[in-house]
Amino acid sequence: MKKILSLVLIFTLVLALAACGATATLPTDEDNIQQIPNPWLNVVSMDEAEAFLGYGMTAPETVAGLSQSAIRVLNDTDMILEIQYGRDDSRASLRKGTGSEDISGDYTDYAKTETVTVGDITVTEKGDGENVFSAVWTKGDYFYSFFSTVGVSADTLAGLIAGIE
Repeated sequence: MKKILSLVLIFTLVLALAACGATATLPTDEDNIQQIPNPWLNVVSMDEAEAFLGYGMTAPETVAGLSQSAIRVLNDTDMILEIQYGRDDSRASLRKGTGSEDISGDYTDYAKTETVTVGDITVTEKGDGENVFSAVWTKGDYFYSFFSTVGVSADTLAGLIAGIE
């Protein structure tokens, strides 16, 4: 019996010493970052977006060779509808919002900014001179924006703008 008790005590001592060697991971600054909740709401269809915001948008199924991946709404003071295309590094988006302020969310300094006319719409295009990566315009009571990580030609963008209702 003494041998069993001795073995149990030795085993307990070994476990206690092993626990002393463990190190705790201290929290980093990244662990302490508080993030705001995502204000965007994913919707299933354009009909649902229109019911939520009071307006919709006719837009192509593909942009810059990228397929639609999501439809989102932002119901704050801007009332923004966004259609996303593609994912990750190859993505594009079209936005439509109430008001007359830039809703693109793109604050990149581009090599070239140009104002062009597409039909009766004045469009501000931003890009590298060969491709357009960002564009904004107003039509009626709405403000629109286009953004793409892959870029499109000015002609492609003009066709896209002409087809949006």
